[in-house]
Amino acid sequence: MATVEHIHSSEESGFVTSVGGFGFKERTYNRQAYTPVAPVESADSLDFYQQATRKRLADKETGRSMVRGLVRESALQDFVSGFPHKKGTLEVAIPLRDELKGERIWFVVLGENGNSRQSPHTQEQVRTYKENSYREPIPAQQLVESVLTEGGSFSSDLEDPHIRDQVFSLWQKRFDWEQDDIDNLAKRLAKEKTLPAEERSIWFSGVVGKDGNVKAAAMAEALDFPLENGEVVRFVESTEWASGENGYIKPAVAYIGSQVYADNPKGNVVLFAECNMINAAPTIAHATGYSIPTAAIGDLVPSQVLQQNVHVGDGENDHPYRDFLWMHISTQARAQLYPPEAVKKIIERTRN
Repeated sequence: MATVEHIHSSEESGFVTSVGGFGFKERTYNRQAYTPVAPVESADSLDFYQQATRKRLADKETGRSMVRGLVRESALQDFVSGFPHKKGTLEVAIPLRDELKGERIWFVVLGENGNSRQSPHTQEQVRTYKENSYREPIPAQQLVESVLTEGGSFSSDLEDPHIRDQVFSLWQKRFDWEQDDIDNLAKRLAKEKTLPAEERSIWFSGVVGKDGNVKAAAMAEALDFPLENGEVVRFVESTEWASGENGYIKPAVAYIGSQVYADNPKGNVVLFAECNMINAAPTIAHATGYSIPTAAIGDLVPSQVLQQNVHVGDGENDHPYRDFLWMHISTQARAQLYPPEAVKKIIERTRN
């Protein structure tokens, strides 16, 4: 399903991150990434960042390079029109007009893969998959209550060794987690619980059945993109969706979203997920309020597919990597499915 990337930072050894950081970063699975701190102002700058990131790959034949971040609309339009041979590298693009009043700015992911790392899916297959993955969204409160009414509960931390061990079992083979990763996540969650809500940047969601066992888990992490006017756009990735029993992953995903929105009541939050196209992750995302962006830049409608991004231990061995649908919760979906009064009640009902 949605998956996390493991990066060991110099500041905190063994720190688990899904969204990474700014600047050039070496990623798992033979990838290089660049994330600019400030919005990109020109098409030439975007092209330069893309070339520089590509050059850092040790193995260009099987590697993947990415540039992701905020781009001024004029720069993106110039890139699409001025570099037509690179239009296909624009994998993800989402306008943030609703989240940023008066700002015409886009979040983009540019991806380039080596010749031996091409997607096995045709455009028609992707289109059909998107259509078939749709499910009617369910209000977050309804999903959370479905667990509580049967005697289950939710955990927002990993302080209980029993819960921590079971979550590790869910994530170890599926997402290549190591014991240090889960231990450091537990420490980070405990530390952030002492912070004011607006300063928290990582969250955990565990669904615990009435038998005391973990049924499903998810987590989320934020990366703040600063703007010239002093505002910040907070991107929060909901990831590590995994379940041991059917029927529990949707409440886990809804609960992680509720925590994020409870701590970030203002509008400048983009909650997104990168959903593995091999399994049911996109259908789960749709059911919990996520959607696939459909905005166009001129005549180009990006696929919103991260091609051959990372490996996932999903039991399918026909290809080493997976394509991921980039999905997000729109402003309208947040208002309808995660309204403030419902989020407040969810937090009150699940406080542990």
